[in-house]
This record gives sequence, C-alpha cells and structure tokens, in this order.
Amino acid sequence: MSPTDRARAVARRYASAWAADDLVEVLDCYADEFTLHYFGSNPFSGDHIGEDAALAVLLEVGSRAPRRLVSVDEILAGPDAAVLVAREEISVGGADPPGSSDLALPSR
Repeated sequence: MSPTDRARAVARRYASAWAADDLVEVLDCYADEFTLHYFGSNPFSGDHIGEDAALAVLLEVGSRAPRRLVSVDEILAGPDAAVLVAREEISVGGADPPGSSDLALPSR
C-alpha cells in the first residue's frame, strides 16, 4: 500500500468511526504528531501540535460549543497526511447555527 493510500485509509477509518460516534476508534486514528489548526482570532486560534495538545483543545472547544457531525464531504490524501472536509452543527448558548470545519489527520 502506498503512503497516500495508507493516509486515505486512516482518514476513511476515522470518518466512519466519527459517523458511528465510536470514540475509541476515533482516538485510535490520531497519530502522535497530529496537528490541529484553528483559523481566526479566538482563544483557540493557531496550531495545536501533537496528539495531547490537539485532543486537549478539542475537548475544550467541545465543552464550550457541543457539535454534531452532519457529513464528511471530502477526503483528500497525500503521502504525508489526509484531510477531511466535514460539516458539523455547532451549538453555542442553546442556539444551533450550522458550521463547518476542516480536519488534517496525519497518517499513522
């Protein structure tokens, strides 16, 4: 299996686990070097490098704005990483405005 195929397979496994709400499988997909980037100007903006840092910020964001996966719209893969383009519903203060996020998932 090529590195690109391997990255795509991990991303597909992640997307399936996320859609099934299988947290154990989701967490198993994160590589040690996983990096999460939040755009914009907010308390979470910037790079969160490494599995521990990325998971910590995901937990904090989730506690402030619970979210629900609506769909995974695209999986892009290269030899070093895969990217999921996902649509989520995000709840803030009881409101349910739709939102979207992009997730970069380095292959394991």
